[in-house]
Amino acid sequence: MLKKIRCIYWKQRDRGKGRRCLFLFALLAVLVLLFFVNLIRLGIPKKEEPAASVTGGAVSGSAVSGSSVSGEAVSREAMEELNDSEEQKTGQPEEEENRYELDTTGISSLLSFMTDEAFEKLVTNLKEECRKTKAASIHTLDYQKTSNTYQVTTYLISSDKCVFKLSYHLKNSAVSVSKTELSQNDVAAMKKADVKKAAEKLKKERQVKKKKLAKAKKKAKKKKKTKKDVG
Repeated sequence: MLKKIRCIYWKQRDRGKGRRCLFLFALLAVLVLLFFVNLIRLGIPKKEEPAASVTGGAVSGSAVSGSSVSGEAVSREAMEELNDSEEQKTGQPEEEENRYELDTTGISSLLSFMTDEAFEKLVTNLKEECRKTKAASIHTLDYQKTSNTYQVTTYLISSDKCVFKLSYHLKNSAVSVSKTELSQNDVAAMKKADVKKAAEKLKKERQVKKKKLAKAKKKAKKKKKTKKDVG
């Protein structure tokens, strides 16, 4: 009980109503004290003046009733104030969620190949995911891959270092985004591996092309020599 009373006082003190709350508690204590005093008086009637005792008992009963009503009124007011403060605290998280905003200017470059509808859907999905960690912003990482099936894959990172994988189809504008366990360094390593693979592929193609060219030159030279011998 005392713990609840302290909680009520602290909450009212934070709202600037500490003195009023103390006054109400003091008044309630006085009324409860009067209630018990009247009960004691009713339990010990005076022998010398029975009539007066009966009359006094009636008066005391009225006083007790008045004390009970006043006590109930004070308790009701205190409980109403407590409920109001709890409702205000309950409403604060909802207001904070409604005020949540995600800075998406860092991914605006995606509009270069995405449709407006697909981009809006992407932003909505990202807000739902980033709301959980209260991330303030998100931007694209310097890694993008396009497959032969018109599927573009790129990676995004939020301000709390969460990496998201974005998949977008260039023909039907299908978009999907999912949270990954990757880090920014992992994505950088993936990009480095792809660059190395592409360089090796290009090197092989150049070597094949060089061999074909050398073979063609050798063949042309041989053909020219044969014509000279015949002539």
